[in-house]
Amino acid sequence: MVIEALDNAYNAGIVIVAGAGNGGDASGEGNNVWSPARCESVIAVGATDEQNARYTSSSTGYTLELVAPGVNIYSTAMGGDYGYLTGTSASGPHGAGVAALLIASGLTDNVDVRHRLRDSAEDLGEPGWDTRFGCGIINADLAINFSEPPDQSAPTTTISANGTMGGYGWYVSDVEVTLTATDNEGGSGMVETKYSLDSGETWNTYTSPFTVTAEGYHLVLARSWHNAGNDEGPPVFEKIKIDKTPPTLTETAVPSEIDRIKKGEMVLVDYSGTAEDALSGFPYGAINTVLIDEYGVFNQDLGSPLPGTVSVEAWCNGGDKDGRTYIFRLTAHDCAGNEASAEAVVTVLHP
Repeated sequence: MVIEALDNAYNAGIVIVAGAGNGGDASGEGNNVWSPARCESVIAVGATDEQNARYTSSSTGYTLELVAPGVNIYSTAMGGDYGYLTGTSASGPHGAGVAALLIASGLTDNVDVRHRLRDSAEDLGEPGWDTRFGCGIINADLAINFSEPPDQSAPTTTISANGTMGGYGWYVSDVEVTLTATDNEGGSGMVETKYSLDSGETWNTYTSPFTVTAEGYHLVLARSWHNAGNDEGPPVFEKIKIDKTPPTLTETAVPSEIDRIKKGEMVLVDYSGTAEDALSGFPYGAINTVLIDEYGVFNQDLGSPLPGTVSVEAWCNGGDKDGRTYIFRLTAHDCAGNEASAEAVVTVLHP
């Protein structure tokens, strides 16, 4: 719900800025940007100190977009006083403030504001975008007085995932991924696009659509470079969930055989089942047991409880040489929509 609300606000033209979080460590490794900053519609801002070094606890990762001063920032404090703040809660407002200045200057499109913040940032750390400093440190003066040099803006990459979609965002098939890179207007032309399937630890050169076949959770990152050397960052990403395997079910019924008694006499049957799903799990109401009477008299929907007890008639007619059968059928579907069933049979024996 939070992601949907943020996406709706962004699609409505709102600029959304948040501190990246204080989940990092001295190594500067890992993907630990906090929510809501890690959402694609939000500009995640990390923190730097007085020497433009990364604040040790500032979160890092593939969704980090920018950094701003966040150590010993003099600001308002609780109780109506003033004090010094440290952390990305202090750096985030720098990003929001510069975004507000850009909007006031006439740059009203939220996507343009976001790109201006990236393009005007002063690069820190590794050349271009990186997971520790994003596109660099925010500079209000450069952002407001930005003069587009020849082909400074990075290209844009889009990810298209194609497969058979099940429920709850799960694919029930292999997924083909296509990456499309577009240079900015008047740009120098594309050089390459790269993608990662391991949260940015390794990057593969994209040449043609590739297929994700393994079941489970996958994260596709993608970014592009053009001839002027500008690299896209943070990378765009697409989360892919694949579940192609039906649930595993078992069903038993005891006794499995009943001696024939006179018509109208009843016998209790205990039925029990198991239902397991390794990936997407079961939505509410997905598991059900029904009793199917060969004669059509005692058909029942037994509902979702896996164990239970039901009365059946211990009689079969004289012409039924194979005996009367009661089938206990357990059915289930997982969140992805994969279906499975299991049966147990109880037979009223012909004398």
